[in-house]
Amino acid sequence: MNPTAPQSWLVLFNPDNADSVTWAQWYRSQRSIPHRNLLPLSGLPASETLNSTEWSSVKDQVTTYIATNRLSIAGILIGYRVPGLVTLASTVSLASLLAKPGASSLNESNPAYQVGVTGSRDWNATGRYLVGEINALTLAEVQALTTSSKALSTVAAAGE
Repeated sequence: MNPTAPQSWLVLFNPDNADSVTWAQWYRSQRSIPHRNLLPLSGLPASETLNSTEWSSVKDQVTTYIATNRLSIAGILIGYRVPGLVTLASTVSLASLLAKPGASSLNESNPAYQVGVTGSRDWNATGRYLVGEINALTLAEVQALTTSSKALSTVAAAGE
């Protein structure tokens, strides 16, 4: 699987936020993401933080959607106006939890999250994804970030 291929990514967005919907459609057209790789997450709060019940709902929506649509993806992109934090025993990033949504613990989901752990122990385990998040204060700013990152992806490894 090519992690740079458009069909290798599941893009999450907030259907209850007009700017999030606009961004998701714009992003899809910019990156040629297949329509079926856009997932509108229901029941998101207006705040930046999910509680444990909301996290459970997001996890279920993501895992069910991937299985039901038989998606073979390398990564998940947390889109504009999707909360990026989850309050469990402590506050952790949604990206860390989505690295392996079916994990029973944060350390299983994202081994690099554990204090004192270096390297990529078990990073290639089945069901583990690359996870990114794109966010900014305004729709125009998030679109500019997206455009900049697309331009950077064409820069040669030596930086020419």
